[in-house]
Amino acid sequence: MFLALGLMVYGWSGYRYRKLQDFFFSLSLYRFWVKGDPEPSDFYYFMCKAGGILVMIGAVIIAFYAY
Repeated sequence: MFLALGLMVYGWSGYRYRKLQDFFFSLSLYRFWVKGDPEPSDFYYFMCKAGGILVMIGAVIIAFYAY
């Protein structure tokens, strides 16, 4: 049950908060391949939102299996 709650918080945060999305982009190795100041694309932000939704769906499924 705690795993489902943690995944729900992570999925919602990844879906909703742009600062968290930018933080994860700064952790990626993409900045080593691009000269200058790399910026995330609109596709990156879309995939963060899609990934957050999928993680939240997975959290609901895990919560159902917990009961």
